[in-house]
Amino acid sequence: MHLAWQADETLYYARCALEDLPKGTGWRGPMGEPAPAIVARGVTLRACALAAGARPAIAGERGGGVVVYRFDGEWRETFASNEGRAPVMRRGSRRELHLAFAGPDGIRYHTSPDGERWLPRETPLRGSVGSRPSLALLQGRPVVAGVVNGRAAIATRGEEWSSHSLWDVEEGGHPHLGTDRQGGVWCAWTDGGRIHAARWLGEALSPEFALGAGTAVLLVEQAPPDLAADLGLLVAGAGQPIILRLPTPGLALLEDLPTRFFDLLDLV
Repeated sequence: MHLAWQADETLYYARCALEDLPKGTGWRGPMGEPAPAIVARGVTLRACALAAGARPAIAGERGGGVVVYRFDGEWRETFASNEGRAPVMRRGSRRELHLAFAGPDGIRYHTSPDGERWLPRETPLRGSVGSRPSLALLQGRPVVAGVVNGRAAIATRGEEWSSHSLWDVEEGGHPHLGTDRQGGVWCAWTDGGRIHAARWLGEALSPEFALGAGTAVLLVEQAPPDLAADLGLLVAGAGQPIILRLPTPGLALLEDLPTRFFDLLDLV
């Protein structure tokens, strides 16, 4: 387990082998030294992921911009943007890193093969960003969602970016993305004090599922174990966080093969 946290103005990191977690004594720094290790000061923590070679990488906010630190014998700043906020970061199947954040011109996206070298900026959703972006990977390709110009929107990367408007933010909440055991991307949001979710089908969302009461989606699970029959959502409930479970299908999507989903009405 890799853990990053912030106390006052200091950003810390520690790791622990899963078998040592019950003991509470196995926490170490990145080189095996006693925990915690100091990453940086003056940075607000937002995301943590493992880069190639199991090197931890941490994204955060500093001043009015976004920074990424990666450990390679020492903590070094490998990415910096002078403008931006609310970064989110994911690791792909080839251990590459994907980074999205809110910029002044829209939701910006960068990728890095190793957490050290970052490719030039792309802007999949343009406009005034009204919420923290959400990021997931569909068969290795980034899917970005957020609120832009007052509307929830989603963008997918193929040969080029393709964007799709979802709903007016006054009618539905902010979109949050997660990935199920088969690699399918799901979108969750709040509407009228209820949590809703739907699967992203490439150009539109599937019919939605009502999961239960909640005032906000806090976190959607990413890539649960292969045996998991559902997708976990951490949501804000009545005075406390609660976990909702979204049952997911046991169907695998084949890349580049058109797929149609049928409900019972289609088969009658």
